[in-house]
Amino acid sequence: MQKTILFICCVTAVVVYTLTLAVARELAGCWDVVVSAYHTGVRGYVFAAFLGASSFLISLLTFLVINIKEKMFDSSDYLKLYVMHMNLSEGDSIPKKDLYKPLRLITSMLVIAIFLCIVSSVTQLTLGFSDSKVVLLIPTFIPFLAVSFLTSSLFQIYSLIKQWLSADDSFIVVSQEHL
Repeated sequence: MQKTILFICCVTAVVVYTLTLAVARELAGCWDVVVSAYHTGVRGYVFAAFLGASSFLISLLTFLVINIKEKMFDSSDYLKLYVMHMNLSEGDSIPKKDLYKPLRLITSMLVIAIFLCIVSSVTQLTLGFSDSKVVLLIPTFIPFLAVSFLTSSLFQIYSLIKQWLSADDSFIVVSQEHL
């Protein structure tokens, strides 16, 4: 599944990037105007935005992974859902790598997104100064790839939390410890 998600992210980034270039070229009238606009008005903002995003995502990753693991994956409710979903019976063993598989996927996606945000910032300060239109494809494409992975990570987190909150056991029985 992880390879499928990676492939979908890459294809989405390529399609959106291609459409964006086509629209920019159509609106500007020629490639020189697009390149000039990138150099004067876009490059600096992309650098700052993705540098800031990577810093934020690093702290989010730590907070998110620890909290979701402790509050969701280590809870008895999640274990019940996992046992029910996997059709396990008493005495069966559950490898922790299988139990935490969705969390590992989200972690991987966020790490890739953080890496791409950092690479995006660095390429703005290196390759972004080039006058070659071919070289400029790299620093202008990587932000699209980073956003694609960020969007996929957000979708994965949302799906996981939605699944957990909409479990079949929709009632909480009040016990003595709640009073």
